[in-house]
Amino acid sequence: MQKQLVKVYWPYVSKRDGRKRVVFYYSDQSTSTTSYARYLYEKANGVIDDELTVDHIDEDCTNDIIENLQPLTRLENIQKARKAGKRIDTEWFEGICLECNNSFIKPMRQIRGNQSVKGRAGPFCSRKCSGKYNQRLQVNFRKAKNIELKQQIKI
Repeated sequence: MQKQLVKVYWPYVSKRDGRKRVVFYYSDQSTSTTSYARYLYEKANGVIDDELTVDHIDEDCTNDIIENLQPLTRLENIQKARKAGKRIDTEWFEGICLECNNSFIKPMRQIRGNQSVKGRAGPFCSRKCSGKYNQRLQVNFRKAKNIELKQQIKI
């Protein structure tokens, strides 16, 4: 059974960043959240790639008219913010994901957080890639354990 969109909970203002968000309710009781700007842009122009963000051209996040919205990659969005004088105080890390080999940019504080744990792999472009990498490690570990057990039983 394929999940279907049942209801859209209209914009509410996020306490975290003050931007408008939209919640989708699906037939399998799951939910997902996206920005109101992305919702409006996709409704008018069709679905865009998950790697793209929807940017406000005039830098006013409350101005959600379609003509003021444009799709950008995360890197382009960050570079635009730098040129506008925003995000100056943040150090940025540019790298290549160990899982998918895509280039990405993240705040350095996120990278340092991963490096503080001994033996933690990284960097990864997303939690999804980190999860895939860790899942592959666990599968390989289990296979190695099974081979060891089989060899011990034969001896």
